[in-house]
Amino acid sequence: MNLADDESHELAISLIESIEGDARALEFPRPEARRWSLDSEFTLNIVSKRAKHDNAEDRIRGLASEIIVPVMAAMAELNGYDTVGEVECDAEMEGAIRVSTIRRRERNPRNRLLAIRIHGTICKVCGEDHGRQFGFEDSLVEIHHSQPLSLSDEGRLYDPRTDLVPLCPTCHRAAHRRRPLPFTVEELQSMLSSTGDLF
Repeated sequence: MNLADDESHELAISLIESIEGDARALEFPRPEARRWSLDSEFTLNIVSKRAKHDNAEDRIRGLASEIIVPVMAAMAELNGYDTVGEVECDAEMEGAIRVSTIRRRERNPRNRLLAIRIHGTICKVCGEDHGRQFGFEDSLVEIHHSQPLSLSDEGRLYDPRTDLVPLCPTCHRAAHRRRPLPFTVEELQSMLSSTGDLF
């Protein structure tokens, strides 16, 4: 901050002054040279009495964009920016054809059809049918194995009524974020309800 040039100080002050008067209570030294130093007193009390936004999320977003962003930008001007080394951004080839041998577990298409027939195409976690939301005739639902195929050395019988459940691609991926045993439908529902983000 002590090494910041006059232009950085002027820009920092302009950023601070861009904060609307009724959205803030700012106290900082204003010496004639309009310069801050490390030993300057700088107090920022964020006080906003405006009822500009209807809900808490909008108030927080407004607070961030109207007050915090200008203050952080001002501090960055005074303290300088970390230089990031050159990053090479040359184009990399993608899409080349490569022959590979993979091992994958067989899935019985009959079980998928039966599971959809029994449970429907609505995700058991979020309650959505995203295929229909996009206007597709068919569903995007995936069939999740409650007991992962990977835990069995040999094939086993899966009952579509009890062992298979329809999940949207997002919830299916979330289920398999925990290994080796995936999250259960109930755990995922609890996670979603605790974040309050049910799509």
